[in-house]
Amino acid sequence: AVGTKITAAAAAAAAATKQVSEILPLLRMLDTACLCDADKSVITVAAAAAVVKKRNDDENGPNHQNGKQPLSAPTSPASSNYYRPLLLLEGLSSLNNNKGRATVMAGVARTIQCVEPNDFLAVLDALDRAESDNVLVVNSNSGDDLSSSSVRAVAGELFCAEAARRGVVGILVEGAMRDTTHLSSFPTVRCFSRTVSPYSGTTNHLGKEQIPVFCVGVEIQPGDVIVGDDDGIVVAN
Repeated sequence: AVGTKITAAAAAAAAATKQVSEILPLLRMLDTACLCDADKSVITVAAAAAVVKKRNDDENGPNHQNGKQPLSAPTSPASSNYYRPLLLLEGLSSLNNNKGRATVMAGVARTIQCVEPNDFLAVLDALDRAESDNVLVVNSNSGDDLSSSSVRAVAGELFCAEAARRGVVGILVEGAMRDTTHLSSFPTVRCFSRTVSPYSGTTNHLGKEQIPVFCVGVEIQPGDVIVGDDDGIVVAN
């Protein structure tokens, strides 16, 4: 019985991963304004599939005579637990809009909680394990009540270079980043932070990863889907 439950859980996890991998390319064709206007409460696979069908019909016609390969719509989720109200992350600024040619960030949250203010060893450690389509969500505040605020940068140009190499699509920092002049060199990695600082932090303390973290007052769970552009950032699961 235990083995059956483990097998069922593994199958459910694989199905969820497949659903996410299918929906991310569709979200990158949209933007946050479109998502918020389409439905004021939820992102659904069915809604994304409808958008894809309409775009295929508009661009390719019913017979796809222009030779383009039509996009595939995602499969339906296995459970209504897939849905979560669309939440807006207010208070983070975009640091690399690439002069209006920026890509839409759509990825899966990989969460990082720093344990000492101004220390970014946790970010380095998480980046070393990051995977394609991850969005690093960093809370650089610390203390039992997260009241010790970081004022020094916990990520910058070198982080973006490594993130781009790994296929990471975004970095969100509840705290400071730096090297803002150079971040546009990595248009595939959208960077957002609450503040900026030219000073870098220290690398003395490992933090915690893949736990719920707060970013500008919103709790982010590992695996949440995050979409961001110059208008803002929204999160759902």
